[in-house]
Amino acid sequence: MSEEQGGVTKPKGASSGDRAFHVFLMVACVALAVMALLLALQNRRLKQELSRPATPQMPPDALKVGDTFPPLALLDEEGNPVSVAFGGGQRTLLLFFSARCPACRQTFPVWGALLQDLPAGARVYGVRIGPSAPDMPPLPFPQHTQEDGGKSLKGKIPFVPATVLLDGSGTVERIWFGVPDEKARQELRDRMA
Repeated sequence: MSEEQGGVTKPKGASSGDRAFHVFLMVACVALAVMALLLALQNRRLKQELSRPATPQMPPDALKVGDTFPPLALLDEEGNPVSVAFGGGQRTLLLFFSARCPACRQTFPVWGALLQDLPAGARVYGVRIGPSAPDMPPLPFPQHTQEDGGKSLKGKIPFVPATVLLDGSGTVERIWFGVPDEKARQELRDRMA
């Protein structure tokens, strides 16, 4: 037998199979809601973890503040040897980069603006680590390479771009890895003044 309600024929009394199906649907909806909540919480936790700056592992022989920087045997842009010893009472700014590094290319204009703010006669050496690139943009500072192609600096400068400030005795005063932000640039201006 069936009942008619509003033009729709409905069986009299729901069967136990229909009740079980409705219970199953309700349980499934609750389970999906709980899973969505758990995923949202996990997503929030992962976003917080990823928003923290990464702390790269430095190799044991990496350059550190307080280290004495060794003299460098460099080649200038024409391939002429240049021997550079540090100290003599004058601060030195070393700009390490790779020709194929996208972050380094972003750093070139930042370094160029910084160099304009430094006092006249400031000692600055741009040191390319690794081979040149055919699409290398013009640099706002003199470019040098190491005679050994950067092999002797490989462990000392693990990441590029790197901005290294040496004090008047050739000791590492400060190191910045990556593109220097405004705070780093201001600190450099103050220290080089």
